[in-house]
Amino acid sequence: MKLRNKFFVAGGILIVSGAVVSGAAFLAGAGQHYETAEYKTVDIAAENIRITAEQRDIRVIRGESVKLTYPEGDGMIFSGKLEGGTYIAEHRRRPEIFGLDFERTNNDMDIVLEIPEGFYGIIDIYTDMVDISCSSVGGGMITLGTGMGDVDTENTAGSMSISTGMGDISCGSVSGETVTLDTDMGDIEAEDADGNIKARSSMGDVEIDLSGAEGEYTVNGKGSGPKKVTAETDLGDVHIGYMR
Repeated sequence: MKLRNKFFVAGGILIVSGAVVSGAAFLAGAGQHYETAEYKTVDIAAENIRITAEQRDIRVIRGESVKLTYPEGDGMIFSGKLEGGTYIAEHRRRPEIFGLDFERTNNDMDIVLEIPEGFYGIIDIYTDMVDISCSSVGGGMITLGTGMGDVDTENTAGSMSISTGMGDISCGSVSGETVTLDTDMGDIEAEDADGNIKARSSMGDVEIDLSGAEGEYTVNGKGSGPKKVTAETDLGDVHIGYMR
């Protein structure tokens, strides 16, 4: 299905094209520079240390006592607690939020929205009757939905949720802890896909080419791989392939 109006996300840049004349957008916490963060140190009295971190410049220093050094800034969150002799530390970036609300009219107008490079957080986009395209965007949680239109993504990563009421979904090089693809009236095609994937079409075909080897996945309850893939359709065909 091809509609005249389009909604794009490209190269760390979100580009929206559609029939709109007025709208509002907000971007909270964008443009933060993590390299200016200060470093802090905490003393640890524990038998074991467990660290979950997105920054590689976290250091555990062992001497007469154990110290954990980590960067701290407005865009970062650190938490630490002692449980049963184990010190559990978590260090992550503070999620940013991108929100968009447009009023649709009968005029054709292209709208370009730029998301800063390195944006990490929540992107939540829903349109009424336009196509959505997304490329080179990753990190955080990404939700793309349209009532009537196609959704095309390329080189995207994160917890993805993509849906359309009437249209096709096409994904190239998509990965994430969870990837959900859903259409009522259209086909789903995902190439070089990785992660825990759930794809559903009511009246179309579902074709998924997984980026890994067959042993890495459990597909529709079959297999023993750690990554779970579910692909189903009511009135179409399902095909699962492997790229390695």
